[in-house]
Amino acid sequence: MQNLLNNFLFSREKDLFDREFGNLPSQEHKFAESEYIHKRIDEIVGSKVFTEESQITSIDILCYAMLKAELNNVPESKEVQAMKRDYPTLEDFLVKMDK
Repeated sequence: MQNLLNNFLFSREKDLFDREFGNLPSQEHKFAESEYIHKRIDEIVGSKVFTEESQITSIDILCYAMLKAELNNVPESKEVQAMKRDYPTLEDFLVKMDK
């Protein structure tokens, strides 16, 4: 399952701006990578509807763990601030998973 998530999140050689990763400065690369991961996680769980009958999947738990760790460890980083601004559904997902 972990390989499936890694392949889904990291299966590309260029960033969102069609630049090859080898040519990016480290800070710019870090931000582009973070932006891409947030986008992919949003595609996986951003529109997930939780009901009393909902089953939490292992992918949900992996995405939750990645996002929660980021929010707890570096809450003031520009990557986290961009996630909150660009993908508010991810914060909603975290709130739902916390319940």
